Amino acid sequence: MTVNREETIDKARALGEQNKWSFPSFIDSKREFYSQFTPKYIPWNVIIDQNGIIRYSEPGFNQEKFEQILNQLTSK
Repeated sequence: MTVNREETIDKARALGEQNKWSFPSFIDSKREFYSQFTPKYIPWNVIIDQNGIIRYSEPGFNQEKFEQILNQLTSK
């Protein structure tokens, strides 16, 4: 999922459709979720498994590294 703190739901959906993401996008206009996981930087990428355990957390965005980690986690 993506959590957007300053985007509209329409913009978030459009970005997901453009990138062919199969996961949902959420809007966090009050920054409640955001403040729990992202101390300083935008973007901040977090992968949380089905048990609620954070498996990856890092500031910035590197598409190749993110996909590599996501593939490692989903191939288990």
